[in-house]
Amino acid sequence: MVFDLLESTDSNNNLAVDFGCQRGLLMTYLCSKYKKVIGVDINKEVLDDADKILKNENLNNYRLIEIDKNSKKLPFKDKSVDIIACTDVLEHVHNLDEVLKEFSRILKKTGYLVLSVPTENLFYRLGNLVDYKLCFSKKSVDADHINNISEIKTKSSSDFKVFRSKNLLFCFWIALLRRK
Repeated sequence: MVFDLLESTDSNNNLAVDFGCQRGLLMTYLCSKYKKVIGVDINKEVLDDADKILKNENLNNYRLIEIDKNSKKLPFKDKSVDIIACTDVLEHVHNLDEVLKEFSRILKKTGYLVLSVPTENLFYRLGNLVDYKLCFSKKSVDADHINNISEIKTKSSSDFKVFRSKNLLFCFWIALLRRK
């Protein structure tokens, strides 16, 4: 579903940012669609893994940036980014208001924000419990969730309007947003 939303955006754009890129799996797709892709994460170890994965794919139109989790400002110029992909990240951030304001600051007026957040409903929690009990995950995924879907929807609506959205398997809310 995230790919469907990304596919519906203009592919002639120059700059895509994967905020909370982890090991860069979404970046492989973004690199095929955008001229320049920047992955941002707070974890140096996963960025090193992402670099290996992207190099192995022979991609050369990317850059990886480690940021401090308490950083107030993202390292981008005002209105310079065409699309921001932020999948399963905002539920973890302590400074949600600041991050959303930064997204609004760096995103072009014609740009898009693609969000994916867990609904944390019964289906999501059951899947998480099964994953944890079968030892696929070392800890319960939602143990470090600070923000829930309602907070994320409410706070993102001050700077963005939902352009398109869907629920995926009753467990995730995926949305394509535009700046207001």
